[in-house]
Amino acid sequence: MMTVNNSVFGELRLDAARAFAQTMIFIDDEAGQGHEPQPVGPLRPPSRKTHSGSTTADASAEQGERATPSSRALNSKSLIDKAMDLGLICSVLCPKEGENFRSRVAKAAQVADIVCLDWDIHGDSGDISSKIIGDIIQEDAGQNGRLRLIAIYTVEADSSGILDKVFDAIPEELRKNHEFQKESLTIESNSGVRIVCLFKYGIHLREPKGANQVDEDRLPERLQTEFAKLSKGLLSNVALTTIASIRRSTHHVLSKFTDKMDGPFFHHRALIESPDDAEEYAVDIVLSELKAAVDKQQVAATYAGPQAIEARIREIAGSASELQLHYEKKGSHCTFGLEADVCIEMIKDGLRPVLDKQYQKLSNRPSKPSKRDFKDNLSTLFGDGQETARSQMHQFAALTGVRAHPGSHPYRSGQLLPKLGLGTIIQSSEDKTYLLCLQASCDSVRIKGERSFLFIPLDLISLDTKDTNPEHVVPTPSGANKLNYIGLSSKPYYEARSVVFSACQKTKTVNAKSVPGRSGLYFEDKMGEAYLWVADLKHQFALRTVQHLGQRMGRLGFDEFEPYRRKQERF
Repeated sequence: MMTVNNSVFGELRLDAARAFAQTMIFIDDEAGQGHEPQPVGPLRPPSRKTHSGSTTADASAEQGERATPSSRALNSKSLIDKAMDLGLICSVLCPKEGENFRSRVAKAAQVADIVCLDWDIHGDSGDISSKIIGDIIQEDAGQNGRLRLIAIYTVEADSSGILDKVFDAIPEELRKNHEFQKESLTIESNSGVRIVCLFKYGIHLREPKGANQVDEDRLPERLQTEFAKLSKGLLSNVALTTIASIRRSTHHVLSKFTDKMDGPFFHHRALIESPDDAEEYAVDIVLSELKAAVDKQQVAATYAGPQAIEARIREIAGSASELQLHYEKKGSHCTFGLEADVCIEMIKDGLRPVLDKQYQKLSNRPSKPSKRDFKDNLSTLFGDGQETARSQMHQFAALTGVRAHPGSHPYRSGQLLPKLGLGTIIQSSEDKTYLLCLQASCDSVRIKGERSFLFIPLDLISLDTKDTNPEHVVPTPSGANKLNYIGLSSKPYYEARSVVFSACQKTKTVNAKSVPGRSGLYFEDKMGEAYLWVADLKHQFALRTVQHLGQRMGRLGFDEFEPYRRKQERF
């Protein structure tokens, strides 16, 4: 097996950060363009006095003092040059005293990947910088969050006092909801915010502060490294590089969709049975071109391929030679140490072939897990136990199968209202039954008056037992920015039901709305019964349910001569 050093994944993480982070802004009240060497004039005989009456030595000292840059000054030219060498677009703001620039910085920060601020601006002891940081974090939270690196670049040695002031500038509700944690040199949240304190040269600092002392020539590179720490996993690297590759492909894709393509698109729309479906088709063909462009750049092979998998698992293992599988045996919690090399082989080559080859070689301890234990608890090798792994599995299942839910930002903020259609999950207010809408997309629009919608009831499946295998895992809001998860599976097709709804006269669709005295969004049927909107499944998951129901309805069942009946093989 090829051995991958632990530092390999760190390099992949840094490469992903470099590909993604493209813009940074600096705010420093002493930013300048650097100091060019003074031209040397002809030699002159020394004189005792200058025109002002001071001695030549005094004048030379004064000139030397003016030519020497302040130890606090930021050399903007050097900074911008170094950033451009790394492929970064860099902007430097040098605010004048008394200038109101907070709103300008907050607006620019919306499109900047990295924000770096001097701490003591015009001798205010961090008042402006801490408020700017609070503004940025509040604005990001209002836009549903984002990856955000904020760096404080200062000659002040009191990092504890600096970060205390920054921490207090973040609204308490945001600190609580996003679990902001303050360390000696950083503040981090669970939603992709990292604030780091870096120090200019000119003061002597001991470790660990000394490790955060960086010259402005190396500052852009150090900021890239700090940004990389926001991407902690394999999938986060994939996400960063996928978006970066889309950025790189944008103009190439745009060049394909010229005005000459409008005619064929109009032709397509005019011929299809439901012309409105062409609106989604227009978006789909653009997305398919972007996907093709990403594939050409081999993002998946580089950042989710075998070498990346091995590097990530070795990073998880750290100095340990084994990873721990957590499982239950006769009601008792058990752990089983598995060599990192075997874990890597399982993930790279597949669980079944590796177990078939390795199972007999594993220890014959009484707690040796069964093959089923490996299958059910494999993710515990990379987490902190069964509960944590189970929660992460639920989150991933919802991420892959659910398109929207009440906790999604556009719906939580009221910017969008859900529309009833294929894949919509609702819950009856009367009998609390969960229902999945099976209505074809073309029959969910352009509704004049009333229309019956077809639903299949769903069983609520417990996610707390290992023997359950729900068809859908759906998030449900629980407090501020918190989510719980429920499992749902379709009931038999013969329990399907239809419910009549009235469409909005303006949109010609059935829309959810708020109901006085109740939390959440509701669809109200013809008879006045309210159905709570639970989630919208991704289109392909809803279609799969429809296909399975159709297969059950269409299966053959007839009598035949039993001795000659063809036996069906079972898996």
